[in-house]
Amino acid sequence: MRNEVPIHIIKTRSIDLNNAHGLSMETRLDKVVVPTGYKLDLEPYLEDGLFKGHVAINVTWLMDGNEIILHCAHEIELLESEVRADFSGDAKEQKRVSITKMSMDSKKPIVTLSLERTVPKGATGVLKFSFKGNLETSSTEAFFKTTYVTDQEVERIIAATQLRPNNARRMFPCFDEPGYKTPFELSVVRPRDMVALSNVPVARTENIPDEPDAVCDHFEKTPPMSTFTLGLVIANLKQLGNSTQLKDDSGNDIEIRVWGRPEYLEALEGINEKVVRVFKELAAFWRVPLPLKRLDIVALPNYQGVKPADNWGLIVFRESDLSSRGYIQLAQELSYQWLGALTTPAWWTDAHLNKALVGYVAAATAFKINNGSEMEGKWPLTVLYSLYYEFSKRYPHSRITGMKQETACTKIELLFRMFNYTLGEETFKNGIWRFLESRKFKTFSGDDIWNALNAAAREANKIPQGVDIKTMTKSWIEKDRLPLLNVQRHYNNNTAVVTQKVYLRERPHDVPEAAKMSWWLPVVIAQESTLDLKDTTPAAWMKDRSPLTIPNIPDKDKFIIVNPEEI
Repeated sequence: MRNEVPIHIIKTRSIDLNNAHGLSMETRLDKVVVPTGYKLDLEPYLEDGLFKGHVAINVTWLMDGNEIILHCAHEIELLESEVRADFSGDAKEQKRVSITKMSMDSKKPIVTLSLERTVPKGATGVLKFSFKGNLETSSTEAFFKTTYVTDQEVERIIAATQLRPNNARRMFPCFDEPGYKTPFELSVVRPRDMVALSNVPVARTENIPDEPDAVCDHFEKTPPMSTFTLGLVIANLKQLGNSTQLKDDSGNDIEIRVWGRPEYLEALEGINEKVVRVFKELAAFWRVPLPLKRLDIVALPNYQGVKPADNWGLIVFRESDLSSRGYIQLAQELSYQWLGALTTPAWWTDAHLNKALVGYVAAATAFKINNGSEMEGKWPLTVLYSLYYEFSKRYPHSRITGMKQETACTKIELLFRMFNYTLGEETFKNGIWRFLESRKFKTFSGDDIWNALNAAAREANKIPQGVDIKTMTKSWIEKDRLPLLNVQRHYNNNTAVVTQKVYLRERPHDVPEAAKMSWWLPVVIAQESTLDLKDTTPAAWMKDRSPLTIPNIPDKDKFIIVNPEEI
């Protein structure tokens, strides 16, 4: 059954930030039924630009209910549907529950199944759908088809997916929210002379009766993951060089491969080594092993995505992007394998935290590998000064939501940098490890990060008693301003008095609440006599606008540096 309604497509590209504000307004599914696993069979017809499929979704009822609500884009045609549930507590005794009505919301990509009877809380069951749709050709989003011409002027077809942030619903009926993490079992029909790649290795390949030119790949079961991290590529690809089997002390045991079209492999020379180098650094930082046997990096011809499709275990780049990527860009995309896939923002309102932490980790990784030479000194100073410029206006962002999201993300990225300096690198890493270890295969909110950092800082005695990281963080996140620190030395008693105020360069007398704004500020003092810019332990934390006196300041003929490294 299918209602004829206008097609409504949400076009966004990343869970991390793009259009996160709009996505945060999206209607959330109720929690009557939750998925526990998907078995998805796909049969794309590449020449015709069509695909058919079947999905079986294992579900559990969290409360009594006679309706099931899930996502399905209007352009997906549901051919058959079935609901089975157990009423006796024995999964083998599942009985069919008749669907009295199936309706599609006219404005939202949501389908509602009305059942003939109420299914009790605690019951388990399965939803089965047969469906068909068109491969996307106007963009490289959802389940798309694109073509390219080889050096021998032969046209080749590619089918692939970009399901971020909520495009899985445009490929199959599903519970398309980041909080639903379940295993997937995928099978896909492909031409015999093409390669199919997905999140996990192929378990087996079967011939198809009466179709000598096609085979069906059955992939292994994935770890629990969100729908947007499901990935698939079907193309004429060739592996670049040999695989690298990477084992480390964190427990990673993963095969890393790079793929491209045969005539482009020469342009990808050296990428294997760069990817492995970055992965090793990131694995040492995160210290939580990825539950993946394999990581495939693909340079895909004619892929038009603004950013790579960083599916779990399968990252798809534009050809030119992969061949020219520096360490910081590779570190960003690889970091999403941990922060974004292994653990995922619970909702779009926390997407900026995801991007901010990934951004900081990527920059720090690039500095470790080549001292950040590819950034040409632009990070963090250029980023920091651009924030000061924007936040010093009378009206920051000019009320442009997109700019506000971007600057909020950048501010939090620099906040992570501040904590890395003031808590110490090992304490900071321990906090992030605690966070990731506790939230793997789950979702996270900002509190999960701040609480983990707080526990690590408290254990290492890095913050004052009675203060927590969340309190410090809120003082920075909850206002679109930045502070100006003033230090006045008193040579008669070898002290320095530190004060803070909001930094404004336009009409400072005309900004509401300016006189009340304050931040939790670290005060790091580097002295000439014991100059050590690597020791960034705060002499004190300033919590409000009250003057703070710092003792033991050297004589007037000795200099001091306050908050070195632009902390």
